[in-house]
Amino acid sequence: MLFGEMGYDATTPFTVDLAGRGKKEVDVYIHDPRASVNQIMLAECKFWESAVPQEAVHAFHTVMSGAGANTGFIISKVGFQSGAYEAANSTSIHLLTWDDLQHKFGRQWYLHKSEARDRLVAEMRAVAGAYLDQFDPKVIHNTMFFEATGLLGDLHDVLADIRVVLMAAAIAGPTAYDVPGPIEVPVYDGFAGATTDRWELPTLMLAGVREFFEWVESYGRAQLDRFEALRTGAHRSFDELPDAGEAAFAESLKSLVEESPLRTFKEALGDETYNRLIRQRLSRKGG
Repeated sequence: MLFGEMGYDATTPFTVDLAGRGKKEVDVYIHDPRASVNQIMLAECKFWESAVPQEAVHAFHTVMSGAGANTGFIISKVGFQSGAYEAANSTSIHLLTWDDLQHKFGRQWYLHKSEARDRLVAEMRAVAGAYLDQFDPKVIHNTMFFEATGLLGDLHDVLADIRVVLMAAAIAGPTAYDVPGPIEVPVYDGFAGATTDRWELPTLMLAGVREFFEWVESYGRAQLDRFEALRTGAHRSFDELPDAGEAAFAESLKSLVEESPLRTFKEALGDETYNRLIRQRLSRKGG
């Protein structure tokens, strides 16, 4: 699982060919599909109650040589005899505990998970921007399909959950693989699984870094799938409206015409004047 999460092809168990000298089963076979030159790693996992002796290292070195492996790992539950370390000297075999292995690959694992998170976040930002960006006139057109078909409330619900993930990625995400948990993610009242933090604010408590990445990936992807299903349904229902959506298009065009002047002159007016005009307009509407 650890190597798979870093983009490697990892198989357990796996039988390797020993360069014409028979076959041997290894605990984990790891191949890097991104490498231009073949990169193979083997791992033996010794969940023993005793320290691993040097004979195990010698035998593993023979297997590595026959299989053409670049790097090998022997992972021990309780450690290694002194002779094992001597046998591993000047070889590409690493003698590690499970914690050692996680620390050795911790930064690489964190960067790979971060890149996957960033790709997902970019998708979610695109969706949020298409329906929430107050400075983009296309928002009026995009929202029209949901408003005309009675699905605007559903759209706001899924956008609220998308914003939760975006907020978590922006302010709550871990900055390294070994950040201690729990990780606190701010959410809204009624969010499934939420508790309250020391300030009595709704919070989702995640046990650690792995749990954070797993939650972002699973929950974020679920919201994107939920949005896509809703969008498809809204557009299908819109096409089935009695007037083929002409009334909704007309109302959308009216809104665009009403708002375009302020948007057009925003850059020329400057932020201060623009925001003052917006506040005045909102005040008149409220009155």
